[in-house]
Amino acid sequence: MAEKWIKFTDTATDIHWVPVRNINAMTIADANDVLVYFRNYTEATSSGATDRSLTDHLVTITDTANAATLADNLANFMCDPHVRSTNLLEIKASGAGISDTVDTVAFTVGA
Repeated sequence: MAEKWIKFTDTATDIHWVPVRNINAMTIADANDVLVYFRNYTEATSSGATDRSLTDHLVTITDTANAATLADNLANFMCDPHVRSTNLLEIKASGAGISDTVDTVAFTVGA
């Protein structure tokens, strides 16, 4: 089976592709925000080694009054190969489909 990816798109110049295997956790911050944490790739060497402690990168998805439903849809995509016919899910600000109610997709660099 091909590897699954999620494409987080806020604007045409603010896009992050993340392999599902690198997502470490998701939480609901409130009724509007889903927090998706994934492995910090910017400080690691090609072997994955690093000389300091790193935190995960963070994508905050604002989906007004719909965060729990969006998080469930994300989890279903990540867990069940039969949920989608493709292996890429795009979460896009002002997008269509699964993200038609999403307002923003904000990326925060891990430390």
